[in-house]
Amino acid sequence: APKTSLADAVARAKALAEEANAKAGGNEEAGTLPPVVLKGMCGWKIGETCMIQGLQSAAGQKLNGRHGVITAFIEASNRFQVELGPGDTHAVKPENLRYSEKRPESSKRSAR
Repeated sequence: APKTSLADAVARAKALAEEANAKAGGNEEAGTLPPVVLKGMCGWKIGETCMIQGLQSAAGQKLNGRHGVITAFIEASNRFQVELGPGDTHAVKPENLRYSEKRPESSKRSAR
């Protein structure tokens, strides 16, 4: 069997990609753009109030609709640390947060 060099394989892959791109409507830039992944702070600021929504897990569903305050951004997992109450913090993805004016129930400091 004829040996295929790496250069041949790369050239073939490029040709196939260009062919696929041409079939898709041929916009060169479209082929080079990575898929959109929400990365970084997404416009959120530490200390902003938010509402949790769209969580699917059994534990997460209990948090949906709850209001909290963003206390940190965890770069490693691309999540925000959201405090729902004293000592009640959760790591939440940006796509599961909605802006909200409401502060969590517990942060209404009672007058002592």
